[in-house]
Amino acid sequence: MKNLIKALKRNSILRKGIALLGNLYYGFPSRKLIVFGITGTNGKTTTSYFLKSILEKAGYKVGLIGTSGYWLDEKTKINPPAISLKPVTTPDPFYLQALLKKMRKRDTKYVVMEVSSFGLRDYRVFGIKFKGAILTNVSDCYHVFKHGSFRDYLESKKLLFKLLSKKSVAILPQESEFYEEFKKATSAKVVSYGLDTSADICAEILKDNGSGTIFKVKTKTKEFEVNLSQNSGRYNVLNALSTIALALELNIDYTIIKEGIEKCPLVEGRFEVFKKRGVTVIVDKANTSQAFLELIARVKKLTPKNIIGVYGNFSDFPLEVRHQLAEIAINNFDLTIITADDSITESVEKCINDFIDYAKSRVGSEKYLAIKDRREAIKEAINRAREGDIILVLGRGDEKLMNINGKIIPFDDREAVKELLEESSPFPF
Repeated sequence: MKNLIKALKRNSILRKGIALLGNLYYGFPSRKLIVFGITGTNGKTTTSYFLKSILEKAGYKVGLIGTSGYWLDEKTKINPPAISLKPVTTPDPFYLQALLKKMRKRDTKYVVMEVSSFGLRDYRVFGIKFKGAILTNVSDCYHVFKHGSFRDYLESKKLLFKLLSKKSVAILPQESEFYEEFKKATSAKVVSYGLDTSADICAEILKDNGSGTIFKVKTKTKEFEVNLSQNSGRYNVLNALSTIALALELNIDYTIIKEGIEKCPLVEGRFEVFKKRGVTVIVDKANTSQAFLELIARVKKLTPKNIIGVYGNFSDFPLEVRHQLAEIAINNFDLTIITADDSITESVEKCINDFIDYAKSRVGSEKYLAIKDRREAIKEAINRAREGDIILVLGRGDEKLMNINGKIIPFDDREAVKELLEESSPFPF
């Protein structure tokens, strides 16, 4: 019976039918909107905020649907509902269509939408007319396990580009090993971006350090510099570049594009920095191997004395993926404090023990610590830190709810960090 139910849930005809019913019930709102989809393993949220900022600077009313919330317009935000005990990046069809209709009623013209691999696989966006789509990147991650294979995961991502018409535009990363696959999968106009000069829109990084990142955008007809003082880092150069490529296709003036990127507010929970008495705490959503590595590379440019990492050994991640994260942590952090995060399929204790079993055969016990309570883990990191150290609190970003063995607990890493920094005692020099 369970297999039958699972098969029905995955049935493409049924899923498409449900999506079309949602479209029909709410009057196909996307037909009166200009919708852009953003998909990829990492960077979807930041990219969506870059694009939203550009369009707003161009004078348009913009809605946004994604991991961090649903903006009906510039001022009205709805926090994502807890579906399956977790926020959903791409909501189910009826809720998604209801959001689009609410945007229409507010005279919103453009909609920027993060489109997850599950949202594509389950045809949640079927029937939506996309004017353009961006691929940030594709790499191995914990979602692969739920898709069954990396190939299935990749094919799900391609579905967004298959939905595009010939009058649409597909923005693809030139340096991705899957560039040609995605290019062949779409009938839309393809525009490539990247750091390589062979890309249609390329960037040259001029400066990348603790004070920000400056890069030069190069097209066939113009060049201009962009200063990322907030959402900085190499990976954000690529995120920004993808939206620049799309905005240029919309004939938005480069001065407006530049202002939109530079004035984009710091994306909550993405490299969000808190400081006190010489100690820096960075809260970030990073929860894949690639995101860990990109973040660590950025942090090392800040030349910290020590790096203390705090993260949870995610229960719904395959053991192989958890081991990859553990390997990166113990090789790059002076101290790793393993703690709780969402624990749905396995207990917090089991997840922590999995990390310890992996770490103890590879590094000395002084390199890691296990604290079940996440707040206490962050507190211990702050208490151990000294001037010049950087603490990384990873995996949750701006999430406000944590699921511990089926019990929903309010928990926000950023609020915990702010409170604990205030409570902390001066260093005993």
